[in-house]
Amino acid sequence: MNAESLDPGSDRNATLRLVDWFDLERVQNAHVLVVGAGALGNEVLKNLALFGVGHIYIFDRDRVELANLSRSVLFRADDNGQPKAEVAARAIKKLNPNIEVHYRLGDIRFSLGEGLIRRMDVVIGCLDSMGARYTLNRLCYRVGVPWVDGGIASLHGQVQVFLPPDGACYECGFSEKHYEEAGIRANCAPIAVREIELGRVPTTATIASLIAAVQVQEALKLLDFGRWADRSLGGKVFRYHGDQVATDRMELAPNPSCPAHDPFDLRTMVTLPGISYRDSARALLEAVGPYFDGEAVLYFEDEIVVTGKCECGETLDVRQSLRRLRADPPQCGACQKALLWESALQMTRYSSPILHPGVLDRSLRELGIGPLGIVLACAVNQEMYFELGADWPGCVSPFDVGQEPAELR
Repeated sequence: MNAESLDPGSDRNATLRLVDWFDLERVQNAHVLVVGAGALGNEVLKNLALFGVGHIYIFDRDRVELANLSRSVLFRADDNGQPKAEVAARAIKKLNPNIEVHYRLGDIRFSLGEGLIRRMDVVIGCLDSMGARYTLNRLCYRVGVPWVDGGIASLHGQVQVFLPPDGACYECGFSEKHYEEAGIRANCAPIAVREIELGRVPTTATIASLIAAVQVQEALKLLDFGRWADRSLGGKVFRYHGDQVATDRMELAPNPSCPAHDPFDLRTMVTLPGISYRDSARALLEAVGPYFDGEAVLYFEDEIVVTGKCECGETLDVRQSLRRLRADPPQCGACQKALLWESALQMTRYSSPILHPGVLDRSLRELGIGPLGIVLACAVNQEMYFELGADWPGCVSPFDVGQEPAELR
């Protein structure tokens, strides 16, 4: 576009129209989810808003603390105690009123469904734990949506770009020790998973700004990937070493047997407009029944704990996902102790009127399915995926609606 034909006095995008490495119209129509609204997420969101990304979704579970103000450009002292996702949504909407901004409060393990991910063009991860990255990676690979991971310390940072279903994913390099550190798997492990905090990882505004800039540039390249396929971080990791002011880049090695590389077959997916994650598994099974010739069975991606045996000998009726059990172990009614060891659990991934029928009475939420989640149902020689369509669009709030009701979290 000719610079002389632009009017910087009345067009906020006048300069962006002169930039030749991205398509402004495509950016304005893009849907981008940012998971994590801390220091790194603040910088990513600021950049997305300045670029005019048309539809920005923010997911975070935490609240603003005064200590965040030293490295979070979107937060102010008056925001202390408020949900980060909501505060960040309001701030970037003020920064660019032309964009649409939505947010959701919640824990990524329980409150983020594959259905929201599949509606995105790109996902950007601004997370601070291995377990959260593991979960986001699994969600993105199930529905084939690329994601850009960023991580920072005080002087160092890195960006990785994953392109499902091709190439390496975040989980490809995991060893058994990584799974244990992420709280995913361990032999006879304690149920309660608590991150060991020897002190929070110190970060600064400068490293957050630098890494977030790379993340957003790579995310915009993904919107026009055919043009940038050989000149992006797709399948690679970029590292910045602030102590030496040096960078390096390397290919990520795929693991052919990685368990994360098992995508959903969305060609068989049906959206059920009347079923929510708050409904029972029995209601879902009844809704999917007409799609099958025979008796259907629900299959859960995460293991369901049916019963647990306390050290006092009492058997506990649990019927909830292992992930929820790890976060909040149930208490034995006989001895008042918490159920602690996974070796004492009876678990399943299936439920039907014949297979563990009691599980059907639990809500899908208790069984580890998030809002707009996707569940597999099977019968003899048949399998189909079903999306909990009643959760859309209520599972994300426009920034100006106010805080979501507690039951949505």
